[in-house]
Amino acid sequence: MKRKLSIEANPGFALECYHNFRLSVVLSVKSNIYWLHSHFINLMVTQVDSDFPTLRFEDHLDVYSNVIEEELHVDTGDIIPFIKCQLNKGHYVLLYLDWALIPDSHFYNKKPMIHECLVYGYNDETNKLSILAFEVSNTTFGSIEVDYHTCTHAFHQVLKRENYAQKWFAFYGFPLSVIKGLQNHDTRLNRQKIFFALEKGMACSSHVKSGYSLGYGVPHILSSFFKERINENTIDPFYFPYWNIINQKLLLHNNIALTRLQLIEHEDGHSTMLQKILSIFQEIRSMLKSNKLNSINFQKKPETALCIEISNGLRKIGEKERRANTMLLEYFVSQHIGKYIPQ
Repeated sequence: MKRKLSIEANPGFALECYHNFRLSVVLSVKSNIYWLHSHFINLMVTQVDSDFPTLRFEDHLDVYSNVIEEELHVDTGDIIPFIKCQLNKGHYVLLYLDWALIPDSHFYNKKPMIHECLVYGYNDETNKLSILAFEVSNTTFGSIEVDYHTCTHAFHQVLKRENYAQKWFAFYGFPLSVIKGLQNHDTRLNRQKIFFALEKGMACSSHVKSGYSLGYGVPHILSSFFKERINENTIDPFYFPYWNIINQKLLLHNNIALTRLQLIEHEDGHSTMLQKILSIFQEIRSMLKSNKLNSINFQKKPETALCIEISNGLRKIGEKERRANTMLLEYFVSQHIGKYIPQ
């Protein structure tokens, strides 16, 4: 027998793996695009003391409660029959493997690397599972076939050697979870959710030096971080990968905002106000690309002028994002009130 469930091969959240796996399931239903763009409104930046900032979306795993259902299983037996049973029911399986034991993995034959993956198919003719995973077959996120024995061994090695250390990931699905898609009837954007998220992002301070900030405050905090390092003219190369991830997440956040605006226009029809907002976010995208290039150049050759340009660019991005989001809030209010005012 064999079975393969539908998936979205790469939802674009490769830098936040726990989202990417679940969105692979959620977005396999095309209409869930409206659910996606009713969420993931705000980025959140965290900086403690002088550490390099970290960036992620405000939304966490609890955001999926009305589109998927997850059930944790702690099974130390033969997992293959269990996985096949779940796939036959139309359910996906998320499990943690030691990727140092998987031949197609970037980490093969290296030190143990524990990470989750998503199983979406099996084939008894080849005795292999179809799996979505990170850093496989020379891709950041892709699909591979793993034979039953290798998968079972890599799973049990995690339980044998890493069970205590990895138990803190239980709410992320460790060691094995079943994911069931739920029927979602949303065929339009949830503007109330978007409005409140934007409002929350507008209220957050852009001057916090420790803790966290949301929304337009994120570029301002990043700007301040680089401004403080202008005199130092250097950043520890250890942090370069984290820096690059920040730039990619800023671009992802912008791409989601642009797509959301296009969906709003699709629902409402042409609007001069929406076109103005869209134009601002397109300007931000160009500025983010320039910021990314400046960051790469600084990493190759640290120069004060580049650090100043990066800091100033991020500050301007924050100002433009604040302006655009204020306009979008105003547009939502106008549209909402307009429903109840006689023409």
